[in-house]
Amino acid sequence: FTSNAWMPAGSSANALTPPGQETEWNGRTVSVTRWDYCETSGTMEVELDIRNTSYDGRNTYEYSALEKLGGKLSVSVILEEEDWVILQITDLPKRWSEVSLRMDMTEQVESMGLLKLYTNVNDVNRVSSIEERDRDGYLKVKFETKIRTYQNAIENLQDEIQKLESEKQEITRETARLQEDRQYQTLEQQRATDQAVAEAESKYKSAEAEIAQKQIEITEMNDRITLTRKQMEEGN
Repeated sequence: FTSNAWMPAGSSANALTPPGQETEWNGRTVSVTRWDYCETSGTMEVELDIRNTSYDGRNTYEYSALEKLGGKLSVSVILEEEDWVILQITDLPKRWSEVSLRMDMTEQVESMGLLKLYTNVNDVNRVSSIEERDRDGYLKVKFETKIRTYQNAIENLQDEIQKLESEKQEITRETARLQEDRQYQTLEQQRATDQAVAEAESKYKSAEAEIAQKQIEITEMNDRITLTRKQMEEGN
């Protein structure tokens, strides 16, 4: 089953399913963990994580792909396991805009419709080549991709913490200024100053709580990196 419909009217020209974003579909949770593109060969390689939360024992699917301007593309299943799939998309034109990868249940199974996953020429991960790998090779790439994703998440969290720390410093300076000016204010002005100080102190506490939460998230990401490296070493 292949639909020629592209995207809903009014959607952006840069359609993208962000890596790691989970989509619920037909009793499955599906996410793109990697979407590589080699311009030289005109080939894409897509890695999917699929969790069958319906537990119906049906773990094979049909795949197709369309390029927004050039039409249908060839899709090959390189590796297919219950929860892990590697696909290659070929025949991409030199000039392409967006690609829609479609996933459907097999013909024997009733489906709620196509799942459509997207990438575009600006956001796809560009690589110099699409290498031929065995299962162990793909497993290594899978683990490395996970680790990179966790490391990127840590960097983003650290940037957010730095912004919150800067915000705390600004709040401290502003609170000190307000309290210094208070001695030269009327009672009415002092009430307004006290309110402003209370609001600033509340924002300071909120920033502290956010920092603490992000530090917990960083610890979690580091734990995941440790476990993924262990899994890689053990070849699981």
